[in-house]
Amino acid sequence: MTNYKQLCADLVDALELCDWPYKLKEAIRTNIDRARAALAEQETEGPTDEQLDELFVEIDQTGSPKSWRIYARTVLTNWGK
Repeated sequence: MTNYKQLCADLVDALELCDWPYKLKEAIRTNIDRARAALAEQETEGPTDEQLDELFVEIDQTGSPKSWRIYARTVLTNWGK
């Protein structure tokens, strides 16, 4: 699996080493700063077992065999993992 955070950090490092034309330097610098700030953000921890249990009971009231998809999408939306 690709480590996207490391890939982004490597790309930002490479961008900083480039000799950008004067007209682009400010825009590139701004985007490099934004990328560095995003990379520095603390990753949120995943849900606890109790949170997952509560969410599953809330979603699985239909007993539908497709409820696992709704459950998975909700977990990814809420915790991004």
